[in-house]
Amino acid sequence: MEFGDSSAVTWTFDVTLLHFTVDTDELGFTLPDGLTPTQLAGIHLEGYTPIGLDANGFVEFEVAPVPEPTVALIIPAFLGVIGFVYWRRRQGRV
Repeated sequence: MEFGDSSAVTWTFDVTLLHFTVDTDELGFTLPDGLTPTQLAGIHLEGYTPIGLDANGFVEFEVAPVPEPTVALIIPAFLGVIGFVYWRRRQGRV
C-alpha cells in the first residue's frame, strides 16, 4: 500500500495495521521523508516497531524486544527476597 507524502499533514489519529505481514506487505509514503517522526510513532503493528523510512519511502519495521522469561521471573523473586529480609528484620525488633 502506498500513500503520498504525508509529512505536511497533521495526523489526529494513530494507524493500527491489521492483517499486515512484514517482509511481504509494504507501507509506503512516496519519499524518504514522507512522514514525520511523530507520524511514524503513530503506526502500530503488533510485535513490531516502525524504525524509519527506507530510501523509497517505505516503512521499515523492527521486531519489538520481548523480555526473556527468566528475567520476568527473576525480578519478582528478587523483590520477594528483599521483602522477606525486611520483614524478618522487623520481626526481630518487636
